[in-house]
Amino acid sequence: MAETKIKYAATAAITVTAWDSLGTGAYAVSAQVDNTSNLYMDVLVGGVLATDNTLFPDADDTFDLYVVATYSDTDTDVTSALDATGAIGTTSEVLTEGIAGEFIKENMIFLGSVSMSDTDMAAAEFVHFGPFSIAEVFGGIMPRKWAIVLHNTCAVGVLETTGTTLDYTGITFTSL
Repeated sequence: MAETKIKYAATAAITVTAWDSLGTGAYAVSAQVDNTSNLYMDVLVGGVLATDNTLFPDADDTFDLYVVATYSDTDTDVTSALDATGAIGTTSEVLTEGIAGEFIKENMIFLGSVSMSDTDMAAAEFVHFGPFSIAEVFGGIMPRKWAIVLHNTCAVGVLETTGTTLDYTGITFTSL
C-alpha cells in the first residue's frame, strides 16, 4: 500500500518594501509569487510586523491580510481589479483603493487579521503572524501567481523598515 507524505520546501522571503511605514488606512501589495514552476500543492504564509518605537497602535488595532491571484495565462488578469494597472508584479507597492484606483477591497480574498496587542504597547514589538494556507482560500487549489495585500487599520502608521517580513513555505506531497 502506498503511503503519501508531506514535504516542506525551504522557507522563502517575499518582497514587502512598501509595507514599511504604511499609513493609517493605506494598502500595499507584496511582490508576486510565481507557482508555475514550483507547482506547490499549498503554501503556508507568515511573517513579522515590526512596530515603530514612537507610534504605538491602540489595543484593538489590526492589520488585515488579503490574497490576490492571477486567474488566467495573462499576468495582468488578477482578482480584485488589480489588473487595471498590473499592480501585481516583481516589486512591492502602495495601492490606491476604488474603482478608479488599482483594486476594489470587496473583490479581494480575506486571509486573516493580525492583532497588534491586547494592551497599549510601551515599546517597539515584533508581532508574528501565520501560518495562513493559500490553497485553502482558493478551494484547495493553488493559483498560478499570487500576492499578499496588507491593510493598515491601525490608528497610526506603525511599521518599521527593519524587521517587517513576509515568508512562505511551499508544500508538496510524495507517494512512497
